Amino acid sequence: MALRDLWVEHVFWIRSYVLATNAGDEAQRAVAEAEVVNNAKALAATIAPFYGQPAYSGPRRGGTRRSRRER
Repeated sequence: MALRDLWVEHVFWIRSYVLATNAGDEAQRAVAEAEVVNNAKALAATIAPFYGQPAYSGPRRGGTRRSRRER
């Protein structure tokens, strides 16, 4: 799938997640959440050839992410 299409889908599913969460629709929220994750993985797989495999390595291990101020 083209990168632009993946970004458009990402915006769509993020918006759907926010609307479902605000409306209290748990079923739609769960669907949108799963699609956001699937889409993010597809985006990562698409950019991996440009930025290397770590772009698609999955969640970080070893603790929480620190903000710039904490570094």
